[in-house]
Amino acid sequence: PVESLYVVCHQIPLYLRRIQLSLTYYFSIMSSKSHPLKHDVISSSLERLYIARPSHIPPLHARTRSLIQSFDICELPSQSVDHFLI
Repeated sequence: PVESLYVVCHQIPLYLRRIQLSLTYYFSIMSSKSHPLKHDVISSSLERLYIARPSHIPPLHARTRSLIQSFDICELPSQSVDHFLI
């Protein structure tokens, strides 16, 4: 896609959209009480593996952790919300 088409269509570029979706999904996971990925933490040995082999795609937590650090977003403790009671 051409950048000028994004402007005409009032859309953000694809790489920014991917970042936005990743962060939104990460924080929705962290706000859920019983989401299975909430406690999925990558070990330091696996993190070194992903750094050594850039062809391997790191899991969501590792990617969003690097995004949070690069954008200097403070990691606030999120409140759990039970979505089925709303």
